[in-house]
Amino acid sequence: YAYRDANQFDNSAAAVGEFVAGKKIELAQNPDEMSDYIQVAGEMLMECEHAAAAEEQFRECLRIREGINPNKWEVFMTQSMLGGALVSQKKLAEAEPLLLKGYGGLKDRKGLLSDDSKAIPRAIDRLIEFSFAADRLEEMCIWQEERAKYPPAEK
Repeated sequence: YAYRDANQFDNSAAAVGEFVAGKKIELAQNPDEMSDYIQVAGEMLMECEHAAAAEEQFRECLRIREGINPNKWEVFMTQSMLGGALVSQKKLAEAEPLLLKGYGGLKDRKGLLSDDSKAIPRAIDRLIEFSFAADRLEEMCIWQEERAKYPPAEK
C-alpha cells in the first residue's frame, strides 16, 4: 500500500506481482486461500490503475474458484470484478456477460452474504460504469435506482 499511497503505481504493481508469486508457492496446497490473495492482488492493481494486470489476476482467481465450487458466491463476485477490469480497458462486449452473471449470482445468493457485505452494491457500481461506458443511459438510470437501495459507497 505504501507505493500506492505515494502514487508510485508502477512500483505498487510490481510489488503486488512479487507478493502473489510468493503466495502461490506458499499456498499451492490451499487453492481456496490462494484465490483470496489473488483477488486482493487484482483489487490492488485496479486501485493502481493497472486494469490489464488486474484482469490477469481476476481470471486466475475465477479459474481457481470455479474449479473448487462453481456455485459459491465468491465465483460471482470474481466475475463482476473481472468484468470491471474489462470495462476499464474498454472491452465492453466481453465485460457485459460477466457483469450481469456476477450480479445475478450474487443477488441469488444474497442470503449467504453478511449484512455488511459490499459485494452486491459494488457489482451494481460496475454495471453503472459499464452502462455509462457503453452509452446506455436509460440502463444506467435503472442500475442507479437499484444502487440507491444500498448504503452509499465509501470513499
